[in-house]
Amino acid sequence: MDAVKGRIAVVAGGGQGMGRATALLLAAEGAKVVINDIAVLNADLVVEEIIAAGGEAVANYDDISTMEGGEKIIKQCVDTYGKIDILAIVAGIMNRKTFYEEQEEDWDRVMNVNVKGYFSLTHAAASYMRDQGYGRIVMYSSKGAFGNGKSAVYSASKAAVMGFVAELGYELAPDGINVNCIFPSAVTTLFPGSKEAYGGTPKPSPATPDMVAPMTVYLCSETCSCTGEYFYIGGCDVGLYPRERKPLGLIRKGNEEKWTIEELSNMIPETFGWYLETKQAAASNKYAGTAAAAK
Repeated sequence: MDAVKGRIAVVAGGGQGMGRATALLLAAEGAKVVINDIAVLNADLVVEEIIAAGGEAVANYDDISTMEGGEKIIKQCVDTYGKIDILAIVAGIMNRKTFYEEQEEDWDRVMNVNVKGYFSLTHAAASYMRDQGYGRIVMYSSKGAFGNGKSAVYSASKAAVMGFVAELGYELAPDGINVNCIFPSAVTTLFPGSKEAYGGTPKPSPATPDMVAPMTVYLCSETCSCTGEYFYIGGCDVGLYPRERKPLGLIRKGNEEKWTIEELSNMIPETFGWYLETKQAAASNKYAGTAAAAK
């Protein structure tokens, strides 16, 4: 199909899992690719795979969690291939500690990779994309942004990516830059356990990283015109999460008077109780299962 033929791409976290699958498919579809991974061997192996298949790629080992690292990655891309058209940020880490166990250094380590790293790369790449009037940026978030009973800092970091994508969808559109987000579901090194149905999505099948790559490459292509959106991809399933959140019913008190606490104590359970009870029960069951598995 040559979906990205002639384009220049950077894949952050491209040395393994979904990043590797994305890099291989971008190359197969005609892009020249910079494979970023702090694990030197992983990046080198993916470059070797691409070259063996007749594509073009170079490795980069810089750390995205610093502004200097992000700038060096994008600079290498521009110095090597003359421009950057595509930025796919797949890199991410997770801290498997409960909220009570997490310390400041745990929080900073995850946030520096999962949030600051996304900023460092995008900030460096967007200026080049703006000058050429074209760019495609894809960031990986997670359904964990809505909470998963596993890691508070991970959920917070992935929620931050959602907000980042939503805002950049507005700010960068006039410059010809599309920014979209993926919620992937696959068995990877970061999430090695078997997958399950969760949050209205079925169990992905097959749950391999390569099943996620086509959606990523589509969002990197000229064919895709949307921006600021959140797509789910897992196994053979694709879905779209609505960006605009609307209130579930809206109750206005008359005469422009302030609600009293007593009135809210009655109105909230009567109006929204069916929803709150359902969600709380689901959350309790999920947490109980997670806690049991952790013992």
